[in-house]
Amino acid sequence: MLVRTWRTRRVTVLSKFTQKIRFKSRDDQTDVERMLKMHKCAEKLVGNSDREDTEALAVELYQHWGDALDETREGFVKSCLREFDTQKGNVLLSSASLLTFILGAVSEGDKQRRVWCLEHDAHWTNTIRNWISRFGVNGAYVIRAPIAVIGGMVRYQIMTRHLPKNISMVVCERTGAAPGATLSTLVTVAPHLADDFTVFARRVDLHAEAPLIKRWAMKHGANFVIVDAKEGFLRISRKEGAAHGRAVFNIADAPEPEEIKATA
Repeated sequence: MLVRTWRTRRVTVLSKFTQKIRFKSRDDQTDVERMLKMHKCAEKLVGNSDREDTEALAVELYQHWGDALDETREGFVKSCLREFDTQKGNVLLSSASLLTFILGAVSEGDKQRRVWCLEHDAHWTNTIRNWISRFGVNGAYVIRAPIAVIGGMVRYQIMTRHLPKNISMVVCERTGAAPGATLSTLVTVAPHLADDFTVFARRVDLHAEAPLIKRWAMKHGANFVIVDAKEGFLRISRKEGAAHGRAVFNIADAPEPEEIKATA
């Protein structure tokens, strides 16, 4: 009886152990399948000229990457892709992300458009650089630049001569880097903006930072629009010959610090 009990317990333990191995193997197989799908999407994106197809592939790539887009983020990514499709100058992104690779892949073969990205984190710099290299994307560059707090804003420590000229599109996604992330990027790249430019910024603090960004936009003759207040999604644009008026903004302007006046 004792022997039977021992044998029964032993079989039960072995059965559970086997199940764990089987489940782990399934997980490994799923990971391999996900990686294959992710690489297949990335390959299709390189040089893709069909905008609708590009948008679908981009959304799918985010999903396989493990960062599935919700409705608001999907809208932001698609807006960036649609605007990018109309640009002829350089594009600059503040912080490296999957979008850096996507825009670089789409622009592959178009020598008039180059994608530049500023990033302070070594891990993200290397990750996106590896993807760019792996899929042979020649028109995208990730510049690693340290950051420091200057005038209450986190600023990239980079010599302006190292930035590209004729920047016609800026994408700011420095969500969590520190206060003033979007404004500090605009202040840094302002001397290199093209006559016509568009800026997309996500998760901007509408009470603290947006009034200052609005003031920056008006100073540079650009229109300022809140696309999605809940998401903090802003669009700034300056088009040649367009009428530039004061944007409707129902949040009182905050006083502008002297440091921002001096650097903007």
